Amino acid sequence: MKNTSKERFVSDIDMHDTNVMARKPFKVTAENVRRFVRLEIASPITISVVKDNLGNFNCDGGDLKIDGIILNISPGGMLVAMGHPLAAGDIVLMSFSLQDIETLDDVLGIVKRVEKDGDSYMDGIEFITRTDLEDRLTTAELDLLTDKASHFEDKVQEMLQRYLYHKQDSQQE
Repeated sequence: MKNTSKERFVSDIDMHDTNVMARKPFKVTAENVRRFVRLEIASPITISVVKDNLGNFNCDGGDLKIDGIILNISPGGMLVAMGHPLAAGDIVLMSFSLQDIETLDDVLGIVKRVEKDGDSYMDGIEFITRTDLEDRLTTAELDLLTDKASHFEDKVQEMLQRYLYHKQDSQQE
């Protein structure tokens, strides 16, 4: 699988704030054409599809596990390079470790964008909560969805906030 440095997903931290920093081992990417911060990483991820864009539902993601590499991550989502294509609109469960520092399992996401890049696919995945699924899943499907797949968006954002911070102005006390 080809590893590229393409960056596509954004967070809610304003890039015009020059005081935004990242603690090691993470690196903040700031480009003039980008409005928001994302952390560049290269961490493995395992994804399983809960409900595909054709309507097929599997409450725990099923036995099919798709491996990929996280290229960058933000509080709102991530960009993943994978050898197997997903489809825009797929609801997924993700398990990943960030730089072997933090491990998160059964994180809910929705595939927002898929682009072919050589032999691999670049998937933009947005983090979502169970509440976000109320318009996408039936009540019966929500009831069957594994309990482990709840409230992980908050954990991801809390974890990222431990690594993103505002540097102190040397003239302020």
